[in-house]
Amino acid sequence: MNNNDILFNKIRTEIIKWIEDNKSRFAEERINVEVVNNSDSYSAVFDFNNCMAEIDINQPDFAPYRYVSLEVVAIVDNTSKLIYSWYDDDSTNIEEILFELNKGIKYASNY
Repeated sequence: MNNNDILFNKIRTEIIKWIEDNKSRFAEERINVEVVNNSDSYSAVFDFNNCMAEIDINQPDFAPYRYVSLEVVAIVDNTSKLIYSWYDDDSTNIEEILFELNKGIKYASNY
């Protein structure tokens, strides 16, 4: 395993733990969460009243992020529209990732 794989697995593990640790909060706020956990990727879809959010964790060949993307979409004027997004980069640490995920999920919840 190279250093990129080690870092990817660490970030993936921490985000999975963050989602598990917040499941009761999500349930209280009536946020439905569906998870797809594959050997090389992880995806969590959050269903809110007025929008949906998706967290993707993978090692893309070409993408505007390193490992983590968060996108929130809503129906605006009968069209699906990206209303919030955040992507990690090579300098983003795990604390920043978790902060941004909390911020994005809060945005979606308040939308």
